[in-house]
Amino acid sequence: MNIGNPGSGHRGNAENVLNIYGIDQKDMIARGLTVRRATEAFVRNNIDAFFYTIGNPWKSGQRIANRVNVRMIPIDGPGIKTLVFENRYYVMTTIPGGIYRGVDKDVPTFGVKATLVTSVKESEETVYDIVKTVFENLDTFRKMHPVFTTLTPQDMLKGLSSPIHAGALRYYKEKGWL
Repeated sequence: MNIGNPGSGHRGNAENVLNIYGIDQKDMIARGLTVRRATEAFVRNNIDAFFYTIGNPWKSGQRIANRVNVRMIPIDGPGIKTLVFENRYYVMTTIPGGIYRGVDKDVPTFGVKATLVTSVKESEETVYDIVKTVFENLDTFRKMHPVFTTLTPQDMLKGLSSPIHAGALRYYKEKGWL
């Protein structure tokens, strides 16, 4: 099983899951491949499974599922829910059924959110304008990349990994989201 290359976020997430379920790296043949190499190894049947933290739908994942049979394992037990509760950068989420061949039902899991980060020195007005532009053009973003198709403004405000800038906070309050 590939648990991610050393130092990567994928590996950290995989190690968190394995620890929760009491699985030690000694219990398996753990590989430390990059995502690209892991996907190649999976398609060639050189590994049985791999962890990957990514927004869905994932184009390369769709290509993999079109080449080989895949099974996505739900990662949502009580230990995972505790992990999410104790670490605000994690969120519970769902991989929608039907976006990968052979995965017809929703798969509950956890993940991290991508976060736009700026300096506290950036002006309130500039950050306000950026946040407003993103949210008011969300439909355009949805057309640009499929990962945006399932995002809602309310979901985007969950799992924030850094403090909210005053400009963003102003916009969220205007919209009644905070």
